[in-house]
Amino acid sequence: MKHLHDTSTRPSKWQVHEHLFIVGTEEGNVHKCSKAYSGQYLETYAGHHMAVYTLVWNPFHPRVFLSCSADWTVKVWDRDLKVR
Repeated sequence: MKHLHDTSTRPSKWQVHEHLFIVGTEEGNVHKCSKAYSGQYLETYAGHHMAVYTLVWNPFHPRVFLSCSADWTVKVWDRDLKVR
């Protein structure tokens, strides 16, 4: 797991869902974090090439969230799927 303080990443947006929260960065990454593990990312989703502007949890499917980026793309993510 990567530690939060090991990077120069600055968050641009974040959303909380239960004990998990997701953070979008200016570098185009989305990090899944937990209130229980405050010093580490649980997962990093690398799908954008520019800053992440918006993150939204799906109100009907709590594992799914959207990210919107300055690269003119919208991505659909499942928080439980491993990203390679």
